Amino acid sequence: MSQEKVYDPLDTTLTFINEPDDIDPYQDESPRAKMSCGHAVTPESLTGYCRSLLDQGHTRFRCPAQQGGAECGAEWSYPEIRRLAALTEEEMKHFEETLARLTASLFYDAKACPGCGTVVERQTLDNLCFSCPVCVGTNKPTTHFCWQCLKPWKGKAPSTTCCANHGCVNPDVELLRTCGTVVLSKVKGVEPCPSIRACPTCGLKVEHDGTGCKNIVCPRCRLEFCFVCLKLKTQCLQTSSYFIAQNALTDTVNLKTPHDGGTVVLSEVKGPCPSIWACPTCGMKVEHDGTGCKNVLCPRCKLEFCFVCLKLARQCLQTSSYFIACSSGMAPRQTAIPKWRQASPPS
Repeated sequence: MSQEKVYDPLDTTLTFINEPDDIDPYQDESPRAKMSCGHAVTPESLTGYCRSLLDQGHTRFRCPAQQGGAECGAEWSYPEIRRLAALTEEEMKHFEETLARLTASLFYDAKACPGCGTVVERQTLDNLCFSCPVCVGTNKPTTHFCWQCLKPWKGKAPSTTCCANHGCVNPDVELLRTCGTVVLSKVKGVEPCPSIRACPTCGLKVEHDGTGCKNIVCPRCRLEFCFVCLKLKTQCLQTSSYFIAQNALTDTVNLKTPHDGGTVVLSEVKGPCPSIWACPTCGMKVEHDGTGCKNVLCPRCKLEFCFVCLKLARQCLQTSSYFIACSSGMAPRQTAIPKWRQASPPS
């Protein structure tokens, strides 16, 4: 059994910090060092966390510490991880070989030839039939193979879907085609949709557990997209909301021109607050029905703002969360309608 790694308290190259481990707060009282983002780690917790990211296919390491209701997300360089995780020679070998393999897979489509074992690069992405130059040069009887099933090629070429060998299917496409469905119970106007989707940006397969809103953040490329329409969040929210499908937006009660005032209690956020606000960007009156998160999307100017503090969502979420009260408190009651002004679209 390998001995647990601890920092040398006399190591002057590290900055020690008297704070709990931000990756594993249940670590013992061994010395903690400060990462470049300011959060505390131990070599054991940092090694385990970064190894788990590698096992999931990630090539970038981001700080998972929580601050202000959101993830820190600062990116750590490999040299910093190697030093503060106190990686052994065996661990460095594993990290560097895995990083090289994962990085190469992002830029090159390469596999080992089933005939001779030589690593070959796929030249044409729209044809599964490939020839191995080594097999051709050594006059082997079989020189053409299927990139998908790695068997000698059968059938007509070129082909983008499969060869004529039995069982030649793309497992990723088959999974997306045959997976079950998930019900997004908190989203209005959405029928059951496939439980597994391929990220529209990087292709990573992701799954929705049916809770929360209809958006999901890809763990690999970190971009947020709608699990229903597969558009990026910024595109989807131009005609929908987090808890409202595009085809249900015009029917929803919490984004309409209101008829009465009073207060509303946001069930997931401390309240109550005025039930009617004027959009801080264009001045249109909108109403919240008390369900879902504290943000609403103005149906006129398409900008999302917080129904509690009246800041734009991207500003409010810097110090709060969708279901956490705003740090700046509730905005005072409005006494004038804001004039419509140009504003940058939500990011």
